[in-house]
Amino acid sequence: MSSNVLDKLRMWPWLFLALVSTCIIAFVVPYQIGVLVWSHSNLSLGAYLGYWVDRSVFHYCRPPCFATAGVCSQHDSPCIDYCRRNFGLGAGRMSWAWFVSGLLLIAAGIFVCASAFAQLPASAGHYRRDLTRIAQQEMGLAAPVALFAAQIHQESSWRSGAKSTYAERLTQLTPATAKWISEIYPDLRTAAPYSPSWAMRAMVRYDLHILARVNSWRGQDIPECEHLAFTLSGYNGVPGWISRDRRQVEAAAHC
Repeated sequence: MSSNVLDKLRMWPWLFLALVSTCIIAFVVPYQIGVLVWSHSNLSLGAYLGYWVDRSVFHYCRPPCFATAGVCSQHDSPCIDYCRRNFGLGAGRMSWAWFVSGLLLIAAGIFVCASAFAQLPASAGHYRRDLTRIAQQEMGLAAPVALFAAQIHQESSWRSGAKSTYAERLTQLTPATAKWISEIYPDLRTAAPYSPSWAMRAMVRYDLHILARVNSWRGQDIPECEHLAFTLSGYNGVPGWISRDRRQVEAAAHC
């Protein structure tokens, strides 16, 4: 095998380790594959930009230059003389490189922030105070407000007029569910899913109703941290889904 091939394969242990780690992640936590791909794309982009920044700034000191310098004397190497003559350009080129890198970082930051705000509708801020108040009234100061906000975002993207095949409005309650929950909890009064405030209170109350059924299992079948996951599953479908999920947990003997 030629030395050139051996040189290209000198990093194979790290490549092998990366492939093994990827397989482990795919098997143990497959939902993290997307995060892994995202990290890989960032790393690849950084490597590409870094390569060209280095090539532009230190164009006079390429690897062949140092390879030549290693077998020549300190004084008669044309490559060393060339590098010395061009070292004066390094500071100016470095300043330019830092300037370009700064612009790239600023542009990346603006893009990330814009993407984050684009994913969070402006109407979410309008309902933030009401949702926080309702959640804390129903569950105390430690209420998982962020969880309820994520639930609304998933259900309707914070659109009070959202409609689907079976549900409608901000929290996507079906008309039958809205009527039923107002009957079993009289303090909610008449069902008013078109009212964002009523819809958010009914959503939190319905979540608590389902959570009570999950907690009645006394945590023997599922970990405590998964109780809210079962609650959201019941809200998104029907409470009967909890029994279905419970049977699956019992069959798998773990969550």
